[in-house]
Amino acid sequence: MTAGGRWPRADASATACAIVLTYRAHRRTILRAFAWYPAVKTFVGSSRGGLCAVCRGLIRLNDVEYDVEAGPWKVRIDVSCYRLFVEEMSDALRA
Repeated sequence: MTAGGRWPRADASATACAIVLTYRAHRRTILRAFAWYPAVKTFVGSSRGGLCAVCRGLIRLNDVEYDVEAGPWKVRIDVSCYRLFVEEMSDALRA
C-alpha cells in the first residue's frame, strides 16, 4: 500500500487474479465431489429466487436453476455453476 492509502496497480491486479483463481478452484472442488458420485440426479426448473449453493450468486425469480442430488446431498445451483458441473461430469465419465 502506498502512503496515499492506495494499492499499487500491479499488486491489486495480481491480488484480484489470485482471488478469482481460488474462487474458481473452490467451485470446481465442490462440483467435482458431486460429479464423481455413482448415482447423480439433476433436475431443472424455474427459480423461486435464492442463492446458488456453490458460488452464492443470486438466482433471480423465474431464472433457470438446477438441483443436483448425490445420495443424501443436494445443492441448488445457477447456470454458470451447472456448466462447470457438466465439465466435471464429462471428466468423471472419461476416467
